[in-house]
Amino acid sequence: MFKGQRGGFSFIQILIILALIAMLGGAIIYILKPSKVLEKSRDAKRFADIKELSMAVNQYLADKHDFQGLVGPYSSIDTGFFDDATREKIDSKGWIPLDFTIISTGASFNSLPIDPLNNSTYNYRLGVSVNNKTYEFNCVFERPENITKHSTDGGNDPNVYELGTDLTIL
Repeated sequence: MFKGQRGGFSFIQILIILALIAMLGGAIIYILKPSKVLEKSRDAKRFADIKELSMAVNQYLADKHDFQGLVGPYSSIDTGFFDDATREKIDSKGWIPLDFTIISTGASFNSLPIDPLNNSTYNYRLGVSVNNKTYEFNCVFERPENITKHSTDGGNDPNVYELGTDLTIL
């Protein structure tokens, strides 16, 4: 190095490095497809929530409780709730009007699950048959590989995923 010259990178070299970093970042985002990852995680949550709700209702019925007084169907987007905390109550005041606090083994959740998007397309629904003590939960998946489950779940609606003891209620 000559006397009086300073070491370091030139402006052009810094621009080239920044351009390379930006291209690599763009490639990583393109490969990972974050929106697809989010859809997949929301579908996984939906499947787990519906299964957990179904198990809780099965336990509720096994403890000799019934659906007397229910008319339904009920939905996680039903109006009349002040906020999500009210909508998620498990003491019959939430979107599912069953008192899960009286289950002998205790409720498997502290709050009722609601759909990750919880809008007119993506929400959870519950239908009950008071006389038969049967029920059906349903939801809609986002990912194409999960949407095929809508028509293969044994239910009567090929446009939603159905789980419960009578898949013809909703």
